Amino acid sequence: MWGIPLFIIIMLILYTFWTMRLNQTPTKGEKIDITTRSNKALLVIDLQDDFTSNFETDKYTPSYLKGRLDQVNTLSVEYNDAQHSVITIRHIFNGWYINLLMKILAGGKGCENSNGLGLDNRLKIKSDFEMIKSAGDAFSNPDLLEYLAKKNIGTLLISGLDGNYCVKNTSLGALNRGYKVEIYDNAVLSTSDTQWAKDKELLIRQGATIIE
Repeated sequence: MWGIPLFIIIMLILYTFWTMRLNQTPTKGEKIDITTRSNKALLVIDLQDDFTSNFETDKYTPSYLKGRLDQVNTLSVEYNDAQHSVITIRHIFNGWYINLLMKILAGGKGCENSNGLGLDNRLKIKSDFEMIKSAGDAFSNPDLLEYLAKKNIGTLLISGLDGNYCVKNTSLGALNRGYKVEIYDNAVLSTSDTQWAKDKELLIRQGATIIE
């Protein structure tokens, strides 16, 4: 009697874990020739109202969040002045199932049709390139690769949130392709300082530079 419903429930649970794991798996790709990529870019990851409001109300004090956003603003001005690219990346979950999960688990943050998908209005960024991703690693969207190749960019300074997820996975995706990766620690938000410390050690072992 319970055989078929139980099987369906088990399959849904397995599919959910598979979907979440896939969403947080760094991508791999063809290695670039770093010697031909002399330019730099600042990546600003997922600093959207949906996610920064969550940090402010649930995880960190307003002063912590303001300090991180101020650092990103400062970096973006420096990169604009030096005529380096500033790339803003926003996360929007794709597909009915993942949107349903996030509505159940996270109140719909980052879901299609959410009112909080835009960048936090405290950011004063002049962006040279804007893109959308639906997985943790921004390199899952080929538009990023195309832009970096077009601009001969080989060095990435990475900022944004969350250090334990999208920042880490995008950094690993870049390292997997031979990019030089620098992470500005004071411009990264993380829900867990303990886990972020471990992730920084992992990133350093993989070749990233952490700027304190």
